[in-house]
Amino acid sequence: MAGSFSCSAGLFDIYYENTGSLCFAGEGIVTDRFSDTSDDTLACLAQKGSGEAMTAMMNRYTGYVWDCMTGYFLSNGNQDDLFQEGMIGLWYATLHFNPNKNAAFRTFAQRCIKGAIKNAIASSQAKKSRVLTDAL
Repeated sequence: MAGSFSCSAGLFDIYYENTGSLCFAGEGIVTDRFSDTSDDTLACLAQKGSGEAMTAMMNRYTGYVWDCMTGYFLSNGNQDDLFQEGMIGLWYATLHFNPNKNAAFRTFAQRCIKGAIKNAIASSQAKKSRVLTDAL
């Protein structure tokens, strides 16, 4: 079934393979369908419900989330907990990105990722959670 999918970041002709996977017309079957897709467009596709686009975004930014964690330490957790918070920040950035705000996705994602990490650290250091962490 051929069709057209419009997005504020661009217009693409798409079709679905027999497996139901999203493919851009003319690209054929490749291991990473979104390798040439901009972050802005990928975020838009994820907002429209493409699980493949969301997965591609998470894969694309995994290393960047680890880089954003450099220099931060979670007193009652480990680096995996901070990584998870960073990925939640990336998820938030992907779903709330607005290309009409004249900012690149990477800039918005960096703020969301670092914000999520800093919030996790602040929450873990709050006095109200100290009683629980000291009990362990």
